[in-house]
Amino acid sequence: MFSFVVFHGNTPGPAFGLRNAYMVGPDGIGIGTEVTQGDDGVIWCDPAERASAGLSLQVPLRDIEQLKGGEDGQEPLPKLGDLSLRTCLLPARERPYLLSLELARHRIMFFLNKLEDWALFDLPADDPIMQQFEQARLTFTRAARRRGQRRW
Repeated sequence: MFSFVVFHGNTPGPAFGLRNAYMVGPDGIGIGTEVTQGDDGVIWCDPAERASAGLSLQVPLRDIEQLKGGEDGQEPLPKLGDLSLRTCLLPARERPYLLSLELARHRIMFFLNKLEDWALFDLPADDPIMQQFEQARLTFTRAARRRGQRRW
């Protein structure tokens, strides 16, 4: 059994509805599973196969912008559409995974793989793309370290 906790702001809760959610195995191939979300914001996945798997789902981009908190006083973005995101392959465990952290982990891995695929692994550190990536990587690392100190 896999579970992923979703936060709405600073508390666990359903931030967005599940749309086109499914589990994937190696090479991103879908595997049979039931994916449900409880009122407490936990997504439950019970795949037929008992192996490492990842979760793929659509996330509304407008909801991502609103979840930032709107501290800057800007209006929320108009409906921009949905983005399909997924996690890395994860082992089943009792403790729920933090969905936002696992989605970020996969995007970082995906970015590094694409740099290698496109032979761009030698971009200078002062390149704007690499500076933005380094900021994202540092933010992820801080969040991953804090994750170990919390229940969720």
